Amino acid sequence: MKTIRAKKHKELLSEEIRWTCNPDVFKFVSTDELEPIKGILGQERALKAIKLGVDLRSPGYNIYISGL
Repeated sequence: MKTIRAKKHKELLSEEIRWTCNPDVFKFVSTDELEPIKGILGQERALKAIKLGVDLRSPGYNIYISGL
């Protein structure tokens, strides 16, 4: 059997992959200036998946949520 080697990739420093937000894109100084959001903020698909997971009444099912 022939062995295939993976391509060599450039190693990245943490500074090269870390994203930081430019605060100048916002038109406010403090979040105290903003109106509170009413309801749940999220993707419709994610909300449907959570509802399905909560509605399952069988043992062995879990809900895993990742993200901000």
